[in-house]
Amino acid sequence: MSRARIQTVVSWVVAIGFVALGLLYLNAALFSAWMSGGPPNPYPLAWKHLALGQFSTALASFILAAGSYKLVAALPAWRRLPLAFVLAGLLLSLAPYLARFLLQDQCLDRGGSWSNITLECSAK
Repeated sequence: MSRARIQTVVSWVVAIGFVALGLLYLNAALFSAWMSGGPPNPYPLAWKHLALGQFSTALASFILAAGSYKLVAALPAWRRLPLAFVLAGLLLSLAPYLARFLLQDQCLDRGGSWSNITLECSAK
C-alpha cells in the first residue's frame, strides 16, 4: 500500500472518530438541555451548565475532525489552516473547564461556598 493511500485511510479514520465523538457529545448536550428545562428536578442550573459544556465539546470535536483530516492528508507539510483548526478545537474543548474554574473562583472570592453537585454558589 502506498504512503498516500495510508494517509488517506488514516485521515478518514481520525476524522470519523472525531465526528462520532462529537455526535455523542451533541446527544448528551441535547439531553442535558432537555433536563434543564423539561421535567422538574432539583438541579436545573447544573443541567444547563452541563449542556453548554457538552455542546462546546461537541463543537470542538467537529472542528478537530475537519482540522485533523486536512492535517493528516497534507503531511509531511504543515499547513496553517489545518493547524489553526486543530488549535481552535483544542482551545474550545478546554472552554467548559475554564468556565467552571472562573465560576468557582468568583464564588469563593465573594465568600460563598461552591457546590459541585448543583454547580451553584451558596452565599454564607
